[in-house]
Amino acid sequence: MTSVRRIFLVTFWAVLVFSVGFVAFRSSLSSHASGIVTNPDTVFSLVAAPKPGYLSPTLEPTFSTTITRIANDPSQSMSWAGPPSGSGTWGSDARHHYQKDQPWNSDGTIIALQNSGSPSAIYLDGETYQPVYGKCSTYNPGDDRWHPSPSHSYERISANNGTTLQWYDIVNCSQTRVWTLPFAVDYFGSGEGNPSSDGRFVALADATRMFVVDMDPQDPLVSYADGNRRIGPAVTLSGCGLADCSIDWVSISPSGKYVVVSYSGDHPRVYDVNSTDLSLTPRSMPPTSPECSGHDPLAGYIFDLGHAEMTINPADNKDVIVGQRRSWCPSEVDGVLQGSVQMVRLEDNLLTSLTNPSNEASSHHISARSYNRPGWVYVGYYPSSNKRFSDEIVAIQIDGPTVNGNKPVERWAQKHSDTPGCYRCETHAVPSPDGMRVLWASNWALNCTGASCPTSCPVTDPGTNCSVQALVVDSRPLRAGGNQAPNGTIDTPTGPTTITVGQSVSFTGTGSDTDGNTPLSYLWNFNGGAANSTLEDPGSIQFDTAGTYNATFTVTDSLGLPDSSPDTRVITVNVAPTTLTFEPTADTHIRFDYPDNNYGTATTMNLKGGIAPNIQDILLKFVVTGVGMSSVSNATLNLWSELDGSTATGPSGGTFWPVPDNSWSESTVTWNTAPASTTPAIGTIQGPIAASTQYSVDLTSYITGDGTYSIRVGNTNTTNGINYVSKENTTYPTRHPQLVLTLVPAGDTTPPVRSNGQPSGVLLAGTGTTSLTLITDESATCRYSLTSGPYESMALFDFTSDPDVFTHSQTITVADGASYTYYVRCMNAALIPNPDDYQIFFSVAANQAPNGTIDTPTGPTTITAGGSVSFAGTGLDPDDHTPLTYAWNFNGGAANSTLEDPGSITFNTAGTYNITFTVTDSLGLPDSSPDTRVITVNPVSDTTPPTVSITAPAAGTVLGSVLVEATASDASGIQQVEFFRDSTSLGVDTTSPYSVSWNTALVSDGPYALTAVATDASSNANIQTSAAVNVTVNNGGGGPPIPSVSTQTPSLNDGGDSGLYEVGTNLSIFSDSMVFCPLGMMWVPLSGGFCIDRYEAYNSGSPGSSPDQPPWNTISFANAESACLAIGKRLPTREEWLVAAFGTPEPAASPTACASSGSLVNTGLRPGCKSTFGVYDMIGNVAEWTSETSGSKARGGSYEDGLAASRTSEISSAAAEVTIGFRCVR
Repeated sequence: MTSVRRIFLVTFWAVLVFSVGFVAFRSSLSSHASGIVTNPDTVFSLVAAPKPGYLSPTLEPTFSTTITRIANDPSQSMSWAGPPSGSGTWGSDARHHYQKDQPWNSDGTIIALQNSGSPSAIYLDGETYQPVYGKCSTYNPGDDRWHPSPSHSYERISANNGTTLQWYDIVNCSQTRVWTLPFAVDYFGSGEGNPSSDGRFVALADATRMFVVDMDPQDPLVSYADGNRRIGPAVTLSGCGLADCSIDWVSISPSGKYVVVSYSGDHPRVYDVNSTDLSLTPRSMPPTSPECSGHDPLAGYIFDLGHAEMTINPADNKDVIVGQRRSWCPSEVDGVLQGSVQMVRLEDNLLTSLTNPSNEASSHHISARSYNRPGWVYVGYYPSSNKRFSDEIVAIQIDGPTVNGNKPVERWAQKHSDTPGCYRCETHAVPSPDGMRVLWASNWALNCTGASCPTSCPVTDPGTNCSVQALVVDSRPLRAGGNQAPNGTIDTPTGPTTITVGQSVSFTGTGSDTDGNTPLSYLWNFNGGAANSTLEDPGSIQFDTAGTYNATFTVTDSLGLPDSSPDTRVITVNVAPTTLTFEPTADTHIRFDYPDNNYGTATTMNLKGGIAPNIQDILLKFVVTGVGMSSVSNATLNLWSELDGSTATGPSGGTFWPVPDNSWSESTVTWNTAPASTTPAIGTIQGPIAASTQYSVDLTSYITGDGTYSIRVGNTNTTNGINYVSKENTTYPTRHPQLVLTLVPAGDTTPPVRSNGQPSGVLLAGTGTTSLTLITDESATCRYSLTSGPYESMALFDFTSDPDVFTHSQTITVADGASYTYYVRCMNAALIPNPDDYQIFFSVAANQAPNGTIDTPTGPTTITAGGSVSFAGTGLDPDDHTPLTYAWNFNGGAANSTLEDPGSITFNTAGTYNITFTVTDSLGLPDSSPDTRVITVNPVSDTTPPTVSITAPAAGTVLGSVLVEATASDASGIQQVEFFRDSTSLGVDTTSPYSVSWNTALVSDGPYALTAVATDASSNANIQTSAAVNVTVNNGGGGPPIPSVSTQTPSLNDGGDSGLYEVGTNLSIFSDSMVFCPLGMMWVPLSGGFCIDRYEAYNSGSPGSSPDQPPWNTISFANAESACLAIGKRLPTREEWLVAAFGTPEPAASPTACASSGSLVNTGLRPGCKSTFGVYDMIGNVAEWTSETSGSKARGGSYEDGLAASRTSEISSAAAEVTIGFRCVR
């Protein structure tokens, strides 16, 4: 039973909608007064409006919803009754936290606000918006969220930027649960996390790691609930494969199946949550699924979304994330134009556009906090003149039909908040749990009229003259045209119920009202079967009169409006079955061999068959009275055998025949005068017959009501007879023949109602046996079978029933991995069977393999021979088939172990060993994918340097291109050989034979010393330099001419710089083969010349320079500089970059050569976008980092600059941006 509980006295809008003035005002302002606006195509201008007064409901002039400002002006006082009571002051920033943080608690009775005044946290009534509680003195909230379960409606889940996670009751000021975390975390999911929708799971993280906490373990994990906290292993997020792996936010999905990590720059990644141990692994997405930034879908990356929120899509009950389309993402995917709001399914990266991009304003924050209105998300839009949804709060139905590119929408309000430079001024619209109201923040600085308008907006932070305050827009007055009827639900009984006179039924109900017009009143009308009740839960109600009663439950709101369709239950009250017992009025036996003898006074009735004269029959007569209009549901004749018995099988206990003639007398009847019987037989008693035993025969087909009934009993047994006790036997007075009738009142034609069939769902593996049970609403006999059919043909056994035969059960055997469907039919005392099957279906889980995890070492480990590694593992079995057994296989590196934690293991022999840890459950099922670790054992340290010598050229004269060769060897192997001309490196070779090409034309004629430096592959990296080979270069000249440059002040506008090197007129371009530039680089003659990458760098693990590659973007200056230095290069200086870019067509002058489609293009695909020196894409693709004496700058403009991009464009920044990349020089 759930009651609507509120702590307010009146609902303000309900009063207003019934005000004549209010209705007239609304009608005069808008044509939408009849309902909420759902047309997605209309463009509305921002209407000038005064700032709403505090707690003064105001009509929204465009959409006719009701707006209430729920935060007062700065410095205004407030007070609350508590307990405890208190007082405070409103600040200039009084609003909710964020669009993902639900401000209403789970039952909607409390709203949490942040306040820059005192106290810092204030709690309002969820309907009247009056302060009701202040911040508890013992509560340090940190970053907290309401618990989403109504069972914990006053509790906040708090992560306080440390090692503590807690649940805290803000009404009773008490901590209800607390966890010590494995390490300090960055608030609640880095500030934007939420618990799963059931409040059980959370995901928490620091700067590089995250883990999952099960805060409310359920069976079979309840042992974790008190003290033994269930916290999953941490996963490292820093090796993400992106240029920047810093975490923006993390959160568990609503179902608890996934965790989403959004890296800096809005790059979400999905992890699967292992339900057994809460471990996290990236969820592989289809390789062809849509991507924005070239991320690997197989590593769990999904479509980039901004300001995103997760929810469950009711269309398929799958987790989805809904967010803002990012500017770098494609505007069309699979032929579908993408709107500003997009949805991605976490399971497989399925992308859905929710809005039509045509003339659509830009969305910002999205919220899906309407727990009780599934399928709706709430979106705030930026102001954008003459566009759809400009400056609006819009609700979108994600599971609705798509019409002209739009899902169904509801348009709620215009926001009036001026946000540039003021993050807290952004609206962050959040719906109430029922989705009928939306709370948002506004400084009301856009199109404000009147004296209450702010005077100093926008500002970077809220202040006295530009305060930011919480408002609520209410759609309820527009729905159904005003006050909506309440709703009443009968919780018990759950359906039609049949009882007998004098029995009771438990009645409970729940009343609710969408308008909040409480207190509600209740009326149970039992239609004459019992006294009516005005309680919500009247409890046990006794019905004393037979009949059929239609019980109704009507709920009425505080304005007098009743439920228009009260819930009903049909209660059938039958007269209780009665039992009548009769002794015979006459009982005797007759003999064939003495046909004229009478045995009416005999104390036994003798029955014998066979061949004449050995034949004896029995006669019985009963007079039945008292049945009246009732029905005989059962007639049973009970007979007791005397001291001797019959050993014969078959119907040796007698075959019973009807006798129509009742005129015979016990005192006179003989074989010759006995009345004849008729066919067919009405019953038999099967033998053999034991002595002193009661036997029964069913005569229901014969005894139908009041009257006299005679019965003749015969026997075909030829071996011996049976004697039954007669009514004349005084030795055994309790063993006389008895006819027992069960009566049911006339008119009972309703079969039993069956319910609560168990088991259901999936039983644990290893269950073995279980109880098959169900309940009937009346006394009944139930049968079950594995096949469908009528009651009489049910193949298996009757249920075992309780004394009242309302509960029926049977123990059955079940097997792992099997599914079962049992069909059940029942028959009541009136012999009315069920005409249909009641199905009980369930399955038994197959035995699941256990899971073994190597705890230490945590990854591949390298040691030296003779060293040790500590091994520890953990085994878990989802079926709890314990004890577990363990097998560590050290693959020859050490002796194997059967311990869970073998501890320190010594490896004496160098080599690489693949260690496996296999866990096996008590049923013999092993882990199907044992955990492994690679242990590399290096030889003992090598301190001997390698040997190296130059083998070519020989000492003497050289010219042109010369191949310099060397040999090198070492016991540990050779890492590299580097060649030198004097002290200048000619290059490095890492594979034998070691060589490098030397173009002697690039140096002046004269003597040079050639040497080779070898580095071995040992951990010591020993180095050895070869003996020098002396050569003389004689090319007949002093080397190639170096292109000259001048130092004129440039005529181009270089942003005010002067003294830049401009290329002279006598320059020419040298090919790669004429100067010593590595492949992929071009020679530029400045200050002696340098080599520069011909193409913008792409990410091949290090900066590469090749055509048709995606440029490496979203990388900071520091990371770009480090990437170049790591491969022996560097970033170009300002002068080097400007000279290398000389001659690149400017888009303004030549729009096609370096034209941009508004998005990034792969390197070298714009053939005309090339400098004088053959260097591609230096303008208008990505701006490129250069090293500056006055700080980092990115030059050349980007695709976002369009025709404004130029050689002299520059960005003063150091941060990673999607529009900035780089190239290297040497």
